[in-house]
Amino acid sequence: MKKALVSVNTNLGSSIALRYINHIANHLRPTLYAVHVVEPSHAGSEPGSGWVQKTWENALVETEREDLRRFLEMEQVALPLLRNPKILVGDRTEQLLGELQDGPYDLFLEGVPPTSNPMDFFALLKSRLYRSMPCPSLIIKNLASSDRIALLTGDHLETGGLVSCLLENIDISGFELDIIDIGTLDQGPPIIKEGDLSDPGRNKLKSALDGEGVTPKTLKQIQGSARDLTDMFREYGLVASVLPPNPRKNDPFIELLGRISSPVLICRS
Repeated sequence: MKKALVSVNTNLGSSIALRYINHIANHLRPTLYAVHVVEPSHAGSEPGSGWVQKTWENALVETEREDLRRFLEMEQVALPLLRNPKILVGDRTEQLLGELQDGPYDLFLEGVPPTSNPMDFFALLKSRLYRSMPCPSLIIKNLASSDRIALLTGDHLETGGLVSCLLENIDISGFELDIIDIGTLDQGPPIIKEGDLSDPGRNKLKSALDGEGVTPKTLKQIQGSARDLTDMFREYGLVASVLPPNPRKNDPFIELLGRISSPVLICRS
């Protein structure tokens, strides 16, 4: 059985994620489990040690649990396993990585507050949590309700595992699937044109999709500045991609991913 771990907090990012998950729940293949990490260091000084500290931590956990219960009721979460998150205590990164590895889980989902600054997305990717992530991750930036999916490819990306990553986690029946072939991302004018899907050697993803019996609707070839190309992705409810090795702050492809407002599925190449 495939399992997915959803990080839940009482904040805007989690609200967006839970509403998006509720929208696509019937298309998510893994069984969803929720987790919430209580970080004692964020609640002030820990009182002493031993049973005193343990009692304080237990009281903190119960307070957080009650806050989560009210939050999840307000969000009208329908999935039973999301209504009762597992509560962990400690450093968030350490606790999440431990849970992901021990699960083990096949997918990690979390919501992040919408932002127009692509550096926020870069910082997330460079965090120890995402650098050490043992599975694909679905980063939910906005509540997108479109039934279209974009698969990103390009000469700078090793997309060998992208199709299997998508199909193992998402039931794409009822979705339209486009392949977006990314060319040079520079300051030139945006160019968006249709490629030739009939050429099986044109795109690795097309061949891989054919092998799974999936027919993409279009192949779009794009180039131009990341800023100018962002709007074309608003029509997609999900964007799936791999990352280049060792993502760099000034990489225009990372800037493009950071500017895309749709949920982004990050797969391992």
